[in-house]
Amino acid sequence: MQTFKTEKTDSQYTATWRYYSDAVFIWFIILAGLTIWITLLVQVPLWGLALFFLALAIHTWSGKTKIVLDADGFNEIYTNLIRKREKRIALTDIRHFEKQVRPSTGKLSSSQYIYLFRVVCQNDRYSKSFGVPAKNDLEEEIDELCDHLNIFLGTLKAIATGVPAHWELPEPIVFDLDLLPQHLDLPPKSRWYYHTDFDGIGFRKKGKDNVRDILRSLYWAVRDNGIVCFFVWATFALLNDGPPANEGVWVGAFALLSPLVLYGLYRIGVLLYHLLEWSRTTTWMFARGVAEFRSVRFGSLRTEQHMLTDWDSLVVRLPVDEKISPVLIAVGNPHVIRDYYNACERWQLAFLNVAGDQLMEIDELSKSEALWMADVILREQWAMR
Repeated sequence: MQTFKTEKTDSQYTATWRYYSDAVFIWFIILAGLTIWITLLVQVPLWGLALFFLALAIHTWSGKTKIVLDADGFNEIYTNLIRKREKRIALTDIRHFEKQVRPSTGKLSSSQYIYLFRVVCQNDRYSKSFGVPAKNDLEEEIDELCDHLNIFLGTLKAIATGVPAHWELPEPIVFDLDLLPQHLDLPPKSRWYYHTDFDGIGFRKKGKDNVRDILRSLYWAVRDNGIVCFFVWATFALLNDGPPANEGVWVGAFALLSPLVLYGLYRIGVLLYHLLEWSRTTTWMFARGVAEFRSVRFGSLRTEQHMLTDWDSLVVRLPVDEKISPVLIAVGNPHVIRDYYNACERWQLAFLNVAGDQLMEIDELSKSEALWMADVILREQWAMR
């Protein structure tokens, strides 16, 4: 059974859900027991507690939330058998909608998590918990609801500002082999560089981390592990110098020190990660119809080879399965999407044959890097065949 009942028109998106869960039966059992006890023993002060359980049962059983997103903004309406509450947020105050999942601490529900539907605003945040129905696919439902609301929000904002609601990915750019090179320059701050030799041409890239990242992580690793070592030494010194400690004291000391030791190991792991990334060198070599990929980290080598004897064109594009994030759409401005993809490193340079089938690809490029690399390959293709 679907948790959300949604309805969409050209000007309004509506979603409704109820708070009913299996916990309501437990509340009714407690309420019935208190009522019988109060009736038999005439314990008047306990009527307040009984009324509390009654209100909680009414909320769990009959509570319903309805949200409406339209040109005026976001309106939340909560109702049950005894009350009604509304809250409105202006359209311009909304950034986007998101889902949050938190572990459930209660013992009266079969669900292990509490799901929060959240409206993220410009200056503050308004969140609304909508119960813990015991459903395995609830996360997917909330993700789908947030995606639909974000897309609708972006459309409403675009209409309000007079900007065309144009939510499309940048088009691929195809380069035929007979296209004249443009002699593009290497993009600023790019980690790639180009070199030639008698065997062909190549592109090489160093890891994204630098010496500053290593020194910073080294500082935190030394400082935090020094503190951890002091606490470990002080704890064992106190236990050894004092009266003989029983087993429970040692177990307590171990439980107290374990999180500190794990945190110290985490800092060491961060340092090792930066060292590995700093030492990583990625190389693409092209010669005699073969493309060779190499990745080296502290002497560890990984290689791949691809045959390019029948390549016919190049294409600069985003991944085939790329989809625009609804959070980007929620901004309501297509320029935000364009700027995001112009700056991100999600582009690919793909080699295609005559039939349009992909032979290989170089990924994790920015758009400007992919265009520069394609231009260099067109200019130097004679050395690759």
